[in-house]
Amino acid sequence: KIWITNPLEHRSRKAYRDMFREYRGYIETLAQLNIRRDGLVVPLPKKRPLRCVQPVYPHDWGVAYLGRAGFPYRTGIARKGDVVAMLAGDVQYFNDDELKQFLAGPLVLDGAAAVEFVRRGFAKEIGVNAKPWSGKTITAEDYGKVYRGGTVNSAADLRDRNPKSKELSKFYHKVSGSKDAPEYLAPGTIMFDNELGGKVLVLAPYMPRYVGLQQYVYYTEARKEQLAELFKMVNGGKMPGRMYYCGDAPMMCQSGVAADGTDILFLDNVDLDTVDGVELGVSGGKVKSFERLAGDGTWHSVSFKQVKDIVTLYTAVETLRPAVFRFKFDPNGK
Repeated sequence: KIWITNPLEHRSRKAYRDMFREYRGYIETLAQLNIRRDGLVVPLPKKRPLRCVQPVYPHDWGVAYLGRAGFPYRTGIARKGDVVAMLAGDVQYFNDDELKQFLAGPLVLDGAAAVEFVRRGFAKEIGVNAKPWSGKTITAEDYGKVYRGGTVNSAADLRDRNPKSKELSKFYHKVSGSKDAPEYLAPGTIMFDNELGGKVLVLAPYMPRYVGLQQYVYYTEARKEQLAELFKMVNGGKMPGRMYYCGDAPMMCQSGVAADGTDILFLDNVDLDTVDGVELGVSGGKVKSFERLAGDGTWHSVSFKQVKDIVTLYTAVETLRPAVFRFKFDPNGK
C-alpha cells in the first residue's frame, strides 16, 4: 500500500492502517539499528547544485547497474577509503579538488566517465588518455576466464595508456562467419595505481542508458563474475560491503553495520518472480548465524549452507518485499 489517502477513502485508509499495524515493529526496529551503510558509493556533492533536484542522478551506477545486479552500494557523501563508482554524468557536479580526492582512493569508472576525466585534465591520474572508440567494430571481449562474444556499440579507446597500468580484459574484432582468428583491438579493462595513492579501475564499455542490446554488455553472468573479482581487486581483496547477491535475478542489495556492531544485509527483489533460495558471495570468512527481521520486529533464525565463499539462504524473497537480515561471522572460522 503506497498511495496517498484522505478521510473520504475508507477502504484505502483501512489498508494503509492495516499495513502499518502489521509492520510497526519492523519499522521501529529498523529505526533503532542506526546503520552505517557500506558498499560501493555513488557520490553526491557536499553542496548540491540547484539543478540537481533528485537525491540520485537520472543515470548512475546504482540506477543503471548496481541496484539490479545485487552488489551492495549506497548513494551519498563519499568517506575516506570508500570505493567510488562514477559515470560521465556524475563528473560535472564535482570540482577538481573533489575529483582528486576520489582519485586518491579506490575509483571505478565506465568508459564514458574515463573520457570525461580526461577532458577535465586527469589522464595521468587514471592511467589512460581515454577517448571515444572510433576503430573497428568490437565483436568480443576476453576476460581471461571467459571469451564473451557480442558487439560493444559504445566504448572508450584505452590504447593510449600508461605502461604501468594492468590490462585485465581485451577487445577483439572478427568478421561474422570468418574462419580467421579474432583480431586484437585494445584493452577492454585496465587498472592503474597512480601517484596520489589511488587505484583506478576503468571499464571501457559505456554503461547503457536504455533497455536494449547494449545492456548485454553488462547484464551477463560472465560480466557479473568479472565485476565481482574486479571490485575486490580495487578494494584490496575484499568486496565493498560484507556480502553481495550472486544469483541471476534482478536484486537490490545494501549492507552495513548497526550501532552495536551487528552486520546487516538488505535485499529487495525487483524481479517479477519470488526468489526462493538466495545465493550470497561472502567476504569475511565463515558465517556463524543468519536471522531475518519479521513484521512484528522480532528476529528469526534462517537455515543456510556455506560452501567456501558462497552462502545459500533457505528462505524466499518476494517481489518488492524488502528482506532484512542480520548475521554473524565465526571468529574461529576461516
